[in-house]
Amino acid sequence: DEMLPGEHWSVQWQKAVLAALANGGILICFVDSAYMRSHTCCSEFNFVSSRQLNQRVVVTLEPLAVLKEVEPEGNNGPLVFYIREGRQVLQAHPGGPYDDMARVAEAVASRLPAGAFEEPAPVPGP
Repeated sequence: DEMLPGEHWSVQWQKAVLAALANGGILICFVDSAYMRSHTCCSEFNFVSSRQLNQRVVVTLEPLAVLKEVEPEGNNGPLVFYIREGRQVLQAHPGGPYDDMARVAEAVASRLPAGAFEEPAPVPGP
């Protein structure tokens, strides 16, 4: 999608996420240590945390031992504690239980409402 002129990308992102969540969508956070140190990425995680915890899937791209070493700083505290407390994640790092992206896709799809992958009805022609 193209950026709308005159509106900051983060405002556009928030509107799109809220619309998706309102329609039963979920936000997938692909988390590595760089994500955990990024103010913008942690804002994404925190934005959804403040609204619907059940509408977020966290997919880790590095072993949990590596992620647990990230120190809390700035706005990453909620994500650091999420990881350190052992909350639900899909461990997709090499050698992890979900290191096959097809398994990640299956796990994510199981969280979506029924019919989320149905093809839209064709639009009648003139």
